[in-house]
Amino acid sequence: MVPYNMLQARGMRRGNILNAVVELDALGIVDPRRGGRSYGSRRAPSRYRLTWLGTPDGLMATNEWRAIKTTEEANTRVSNALDRLKRERAIRVANRAEHAASRARRWRTA
Repeated sequence: MVPYNMLQARGMRRGNILNAVVELDALGIVDPRRGGRSYGSRRAPSRYRLTWLGTPDGLMATNEWRAIKTTEEANTRVSNALDRLKRERAIRVANRAEHAASRARRWRTA
């Protein structure tokens, strides 16, 4: 488990952390398990498994990064992953805008 605050304290910019995690996942270096949203004392942090290490619960190293044979393949994987993230962010922004517009319409008609 590595909270964003810890990564930020180690020198990463908060706005770049997700991009870095997406790139590392695309390259097979980490296997991220996204946590849930925190409410008060309920916290579900994200967890990151380094694929070249085993885990305490007995999972052996999987070394997904070894499947990448060329620099071009690595660049393609990273580019595709970042494009997917960009689309997800655009959808989220559009949904928020649609929700805000819907609330504004309801407020005006009330």
